[in-house]
Amino acid sequence: MKKSIYNMCIFIITVFFTASCCNDEFETIISEIPEAQLHVFVSCVDAGLVSVIDASDFSNVIELTGSQIGASINEPRNLGISSDGNSVYVPGRFSNNVLVIDANTQTVTNEIYDDYSFHEPYAVAFTLNNNEVWVINKQGVGSFSGSISIIDTSSNTIVDEIHNLNIVSPEGICVANGKAYIANRGNGTVSVFNVNSRNFITNIDVGGEPRYAISSIDGNFVYITATGDNLTKINTNTNTIESTIDAWGRNAAISPDGNKLFVASHSSVIHMVDTATEVVTDIDIPNAQYIYAVAILSDGTMGFATDEGNDVVFVFDPTNGALLNNGVGIPVQSTPRGIAAQ
Repeated sequence: MKKSIYNMCIFIITVFFTASCCNDEFETIISEIPEAQLHVFVSCVDAGLVSVIDASDFSNVIELTGSQIGASINEPRNLGISSDGNSVYVPGRFSNNVLVIDANTQTVTNEIYDDYSFHEPYAVAFTLNNNEVWVINKQGVGSFSGSISIIDTSSNTIVDEIHNLNIVSPEGICVANGKAYIANRGNGTVSVFNVNSRNFITNIDVGGEPRYAISSIDGNFVYITATGDNLTKINTNTNTIESTIDAWGRNAAISPDGNKLFVASHSSVIHMVDTATEVVTDIDIPNAQYIYAVAILSDGTMGFATDEGNDVVFVFDPTNGALLNNGVGIPVQSTPRGIAAQ
């Protein structure tokens, strides 16, 4: 979307100057403005860093460790990107911190460290207006076995915490329809909280080991993945299970138009789900071992999948599932898992 708007603006400016003054100098200047570039951010767990892939040049991969601001991160997990594509927040599970990355300059700009509030921060989710980031902690304090830390993005400070016995070893979170949905791997449920009041609303029993949560584009549904079990579709207006879909896996991504959902199976397959019909088509990646997570560019042109077995990221066409880059994975650092894209 950002690229389409940018290209339209360039087209309008070019036509205006050409038609009004026919000045070759203006046309030359405008033609030299570079097209906005998109990037993919990969949490490399065992390397303790984030690999950044330039989507226009797969050979251009840089590594961000946090050292530039005197920080470090231990086991980065399910990172998230703001809806405007400007900021990436990376939870460090065993460093009890969150690194903030400027997605446009690919630099680490801040570290949020709190040894009291963070207890193995595992995944993040932005609220609708990007004002807050909700961080789920796999562990809690006292009798709690999980918790939530809430970051104000304007100050990059923790402004609230949620400790609730319904949160049990959580691994996935998303925000939809004014509510936060937490996938509790520890007890097979999804806990629902009101984003504004922070109040607990209900628990939804989905069974199995819920691993990841992702919202539909309109926020009316949330999809919960599970290892070796069905994909669960939850209606966010009623907080009830709408359907179950035969697409198991770990992390997931949805296309910008909302028509397709992609689920990493932790094998050599990505499940591509038609969100209208719920028909599942498998994208087979012959050279892959353990596809852990998927991300789609904001313009919908390319999908990226992390393979933690081979330390690479595969590229595919999200419209038809065809492999790109000749089916060759892009090398990144050790154990790539979480992934997010501009």
